[in-house]
Amino acid sequence: MHEWSLIVFTLLTQTAVGAFIAGGIMEMRKKSLNRERVTSFSTRTLPAVIVLALVALITSFLHLGSPGNVLHALNNIASSWLSREILFVSLFTGGIIVFYLLVLWKKGTETLRKIVAYITVIAGLLAVFSMAKVYMLETVPVWNTLFTPLQFFFTSFLLGGLAVLVYKRSLEETVVRLPMKIMLVLVLASIVLWVVNTYLVSGQGIAAGKSLEVLLVNNGWLYYGRLVFMALAVVLMVYPIIKRTIHKHPGLIIACFALLLIAEIIGRYLFYASYVRVGV
Repeated sequence: MHEWSLIVFTLLTQTAVGAFIAGGIMEMRKKSLNRERVTSFSTRTLPAVIVLALVALITSFLHLGSPGNVLHALNNIASSWLSREILFVSLFTGGIIVFYLLVLWKKGTETLRKIVAYITVIAGLLAVFSMAKVYMLETVPVWNTLFTPLQFFFTSFLLGGLAVLVYKRSLEETVVRLPMKIMLVLVLASIVLWVVNTYLVSGQGIAAGKSLEVLLVNNGWLYYGRLVFMALAVVLMVYPIIKRTIHKHPGLIIACFALLLIAEIIGRYLFYASYVRVGV
């Protein structure tokens, strides 16, 4: 399937963006709760985020075919969301690397590192937004909805946030409790959005109807399977939150991440499979 490179590219990039942001927030929360001075993100987490971003960037280049095509794509930044996507993904990846090297080599002031981190976060958010805009085409009704950017950002914060918790599952309860609650809300919102969008699209014409046929008839087992995986993740999240024992169940965090990763892969596969143009 030609779209698999796009699935890998979008999911890895969005996870890297979410992980970088979530890692920074949790690091600051940890320092605040422990009354320590905020210094930097964990040098243990950043290499994993860099690997995700680099693999995603390389995958995007492979999808474009050759380095010459990459340079050509960047020529239309003023008018093309694809060009902006490549630019912001490149800036985000470069920003993470620069930030990591500043932390690793203890170069620059804390203010400089914060500035680099904030610029990297902005580039990452713009990268995710640009990805969504690439697919919001008037000729493809099933993509041209608010669901597309919401889905991409939900993926970013869910997978990125849980990836950080998996990597830092030894963090104390006071640090991980609030992030887990936020991600639980995001999972529930994502389930509602997935179902509501299906019904909203149903009244948008013949092309949208064919897209829904692809989702609910041709791939119904995947469509409903995604809901099942997400529902299971909700159950696994609720138990340790209620019992206030998140830090004692690292296996549950890993299981939640695995379930949501499968759900997001299915969701992105169906996103591309549902492509039907108006008039075709």
